Amino acid sequence: MALRGLAVVLLFGLGCVLAVLYVGFPALRTIALGAGGLLMLFPIGFAIKEYHPIRPGDLEFSSIRLMQSNGGFRILGSVRNNSRYELSGATVSYKVWDCPRQSAAIGSRVGCTVISAVEFRISSVPPREVRTIDAPVSLGALPLLKGQIAGWISDLTIDS
Repeated sequence: MALRGLAVVLLFGLGCVLAVLYVGFPALRTIALGAGGLLMLFPIGFAIKEYHPIRPGDLEFSSIRLMQSNGGFRILGSVRNNSRYELSGATVSYKVWDCPRQSAAIGSRVGCTVISAVEFRISSVPPREVRTIDAPVSLGALPLLKGQIAGWISDLTIDS
């Protein structure tokens, strides 16, 4: 944060110098305008660099499972934020599979068929902390199962 504040002060000061050059020295206007245009790119660079300080690989999911509960389903487990930034939120896509019992038992997708896809939200997770996931999900009308239900995370979208 201190580095960002210093950069803002330096950029402001450089902007003031360019404004004086533009007004006081008409022969240098082209140079001042060009330098001012480049100067405007620096804040954009800071914004792009910090747009997603948390990468999907910074989140560690544990014991994610689909459980039947009161006639519906819930996704339970935990998520650890291994980054140094707070996670403000994320959307997790989770595919539900019908798997032969032996495949589901060993965590394999061999012989499995996707029967549903759901999304659930994760809210605030401070840096280097763990939060419990307990999200109700609707699977809709499921086909007749040939094996047992298993599920895996298929996508993760982190809020900006």
